[in-house]
Amino acid sequence: MKFTTLDTVVKGYLLQKKYPIHFYIDFLVYASRCFEEIHMDSIANIRTARIPVNDYNAARLPDDYMDWTKIGVENGQFVKPLIQRTMNRRNNYTINGIISSFTLTGGAGYTDGTYTGTPLTGGFGTGAAANITVAGGKVTAVTMTAGQDYAEGDVLTGLTGGTGFFITVNSVVGSDKIPFPNNQINPPTDNFFARCYGYYLNYNDHMEYTGKDYGAKINRADSFDVFPERNEIQLNNNLGADFIILEYISDGSEIDNATQITPYAKSTLEAYINWKVKENSRSYGEGERQRAEQLFIKEHKRLRARMSNLTLNDIRASIYKNSSGAPK
Repeated sequence: MKFTTLDTVVKGYLLQKKYPIHFYIDFLVYASRCFEEIHMDSIANIRTARIPVNDYNAARLPDDYMDWTKIGVENGQFVKPLIQRTMNRRNNYTINGIISSFTLTGGAGYTDGTYTGTPLTGGFGTGAAANITVAGGKVTAVTMTAGQDYAEGDVLTGLTGGTGFFITVNSVVGSDKIPFPNNQINPPTDNFFARCYGYYLNYNDHMEYTGKDYGAKINRADSFDVFPERNEIQLNNNLGADFIILEYISDGSEIDNATQITPYAKSTLEAYINWKVKENSRSYGEGERQRAEQLFIKEHKRLRARMSNLTLNDIRASIYKNSSGAPK
C-alpha cells in the first residue's frame, strides 16, 4: 500500500505557501494533531497485537490503543472471539498456595480445648491460621482457615504451652489456570462444535458464533471487560489462555506508523495546517479564519467519503430496507 508522510506533507505545504523553513516545527505539530484527530473516526487504523496474559488474567492495553474491534484467543489459524461482560473493576482473583492437605504431628503437653484462628508460622507463605483441637495433651485436629503462597513440604507450627506440634504441607491449591475449555474443537467442515461447560456452541469456519442452541448462554470463561483506568483487559479467571489477540483502533503513535498516512488524507492535513496558522495568528481576520475552518471541514468530509467502504449497492439496499414503498 502506498503511503505519504507527515514530513512530505509539511514540506510541500511550506513550498506551496512560500513559508521559510523555520515554520517547519510549528506546521509539523499542527499536522501531527490533525493526524491523531482523523485516526479517531475517519481513517480508523486497525492494528492487531498478540498480548500476554498476566498472573491475574489481565492483558495490558497497547500505548496507542483507542478502542477495540475484536478480542479473542488463538485457535490454530483462527481467532475465537470473546464476549464482553460486566466484571469487577478491581483485581479480585483467587490466591495461590492455599494449603489443602497436610500431615499432622500432635506433640504433647498442650492444654486441652479448641483454639480458633490460631496463627501459624513457618514455610514460604504468609497469613496461615487454623482452628486447633487439643485432647489428652496433644493436637488431634487442625482445620486451616487462612494462608497463601505455601508450597509442598512447608512445615508450620504455632500453638504454645507444649512441644512437638507441627504440620507438614502435602499439597496446595489456588488459581492455577485450567485447560482452555474449548480445546475439544475439531477441524471445521461447514460448521463445527465446541463443548463448553455443558453446552455445545456453534461456530462457523471463521470462529464466529452462529447460535442455534436455544437457551444456551455465553456467560462462562469466554468473556472479558476493558478497564481503561487500569489500562487493562480483564479476562474471566477461568479462561486458560496465555495470550489474547487484540484488534484495535490505533491513534497512529506507534513507531512503525507514526509518520505514515494514506495519500487520501493529504489535502485534509494541508487544510488543517492552513486553518491553525490563521487561527493562531493576529494577522488574519475572523472571516479568513472561518473560511479556513470551513475548508478543513470540507476536506475532512471528502476524506471520510474516500475511506468509506459503502458501494452504490449498499446505499440502494439501505434505502430499500427503510422504505415502505418503491424508491423512485
